[in-house]
Amino acid sequence: HKVNKCTVWDSMKLLNMSVAEIAKSFKLPILKERIDYASHNNGEPPTADEWHYIKNDVQIPAMALKQMFEAGFTKMTASGNAFNNYREFIGVKRFNKLFPTLSIETDSKIRTAYRGGFTYANPDNCNRDIYDVAGFDVNSLYPSVMAFRPLPYGEPIEFQGQYRKNNIYPLFIQHIRCMFELKENHIPTIQIKHSRFFLGTEYLKSSRNRSTGEHELVELSLSNPDFELFIKHYDVFNIEYLGGYMFRQST
Repeated sequence: HKVNKCTVWDSMKLLNMSVAEIAKSFKLPILKERIDYASHNNGEPPTADEWHYIKNDVQIPAMALKQMFEAGFTKMTASGNAFNNYREFIGVKRFNKLFPTLSIETDSKIRTAYRGGFTYANPDNCNRDIYDVAGFDVNSLYPSVMAFRPLPYGEPIEFQGQYRKNNIYPLFIQHIRCMFELKENHIPTIQIKHSRFFLGTEYLKSSRNRSTGEHELVELSLSNPDFELFIKHYDVFNIEYLGGYMFRQST
């Protein structure tokens, strides 16, 4: 009736390097050893040298983890330690005020406005060779956005109908019901998930039903950057504003 539980943690999420690199980076008293894998006879028990090799491979990450834990990095991912360190740095009381735990109902409503990355191919260019193209990359885009772009914090305020400009709560999520058509020479930006009328992975050119060709009234939850992009790229009609949440902002 006694239960022994063992939790297996992936040290790679904290020490993202090889065993050999760990030993050198942490200046450990033991180093990664070499072994000839081909020399082992299948079916035979490990030799003393093989056991020593395995023990060495286990001890190196363990010794490095011990150093990390003693330094106060007790979470098992780099991001988890960064998050925990930030919370301790500003104080738990201030952290909870800036980033409060929302009710399940509020959280579930806000999550409908979450969007992932944008990946799109112009249908006119699909399935054919394209020449004389250029590639662009942006370094450290996530840190630069966090440093220079307004982001929401604190307890959100629910509002009814259409969002009205509010200098104290300038960021918002707007819930709407509408129909729409993509403007000429504009890129589609809207996907509708979990609907029998639309393909969830497709960026829509309109709110027309795939089967009937008739417009459907659809409900959308959009954060203010997505809402502004939606109005810019689409002709929107029969729109009804269903309320939403507004937030304080900070960089």
